[in-house]
Amino acid sequence: MAQIAKIESVKVIKGDWESVGSIEEWDYVAGNSETLKEMVEEIDEKNMAISLKALDGEATKYYKNIKSTIQVCGIEQGCSLVKWTLQYKKLNEDIPAPTRCIQRPFNFLPGMSILT
Repeated sequence: MAQIAKIESVKVIKGDWESVGSIEEWDYVAGNSETLKEMVEEIDEKNMAISLKALDGEATKYYKNIKSTIQVCGIEQGCSLVKWTLQYKKLNEDIPAPTRCIQRPFNFLPGMSILT
């Protein structure tokens, strides 16, 4: 599977950007034009975290129960540390890890770097 090269559009198709149950649709290029629909599953304002569940799209052909959680862990000297967790289950063992999903935030947020 190709890496995401360009985000073409993002739109809310149900709800808004800020409510549990809202659904977003991402159109992007990853070799071919593809779409991902994801739902806001949980918002934890106290811990500055949001969880999103993939509902439909190319990734759901290979993985089930794809859930990403994004948490701002701290702000220091004008920078934030963000923890991005991806939980998934492969539909079969021959499918590789979803590195394309992991790479997604780095494709449209310049200046981000990965700490391992």
